[in-house]
Amino acid sequence: MISRSRTVRLCSCPSQGRAVRLGLATVSLALCAVPCLATPVITSVNQISTQQLQRIVIAGKSFGNQSPYTGNSSYIALFDLDNHAPDGWSAGFDGIFPGGFLPGVPASTPVFDAVTLIVNSWSDSSIVLGGFSGAFGFDGWTLSHGDEIEIFVWNAQTGIGPASIVCFVDGACASTATQTPEPGSLALVGAAIGLLGTLRLRPRPRQKHF
Repeated sequence: MISRSRTVRLCSCPSQGRAVRLGLATVSLALCAVPCLATPVITSVNQISTQQLQRIVIAGKSFGNQSPYTGNSSYIALFDLDNHAPDGWSAGFDGIFPGGFLPGVPASTPVFDAVTLIVNSWSDSSIVLGGFSGAFGFDGWTLSHGDEIEIFVWNAQTGIGPASIVCFVDGACASTATQTPEPGSLALVGAAIGLLGTLRLRPRPRQKHF
């Protein structure tokens, strides 16, 4: 008698296979291992300039995967923390930004960024940006020498995160400490975003977040 094999997939993220032999049948289980649920980590970002169109490479791990796009998503945000524009400005995010990551940003803050990001590629270990689109250049939404920039990245499949890194325009970047989401708040928001997709909000006439 010829044994049969069958693969049972328990998750959609990159899996580690394990074969289990039951009598004459072999069942291959694609198990969702711990790395699938790992929190994203940003290890480096190349120097950011003042230009609208520029190559920004965010390197790290556990970013997930998604197709190139120009616009906003719930998985990446870039904040210019300097106040040459009213209240600073942010780019690339559309959804519910969790509190506790930036001073003055309350929990569950709805954000729809007028300045968007050009995402040339997004893999589990690297995100390559082509610069900024949308309303960049209007109302003071520009980059100036020495501006403090903080970049946040969530896993594009699970919504876990964010990882963050602080950079200075025309200067260096330094990874920030990993922040753990609070149970029942950010974890639930991340899970909902990962399962249900991006929450679409109405565009605001002005970009004022914090």
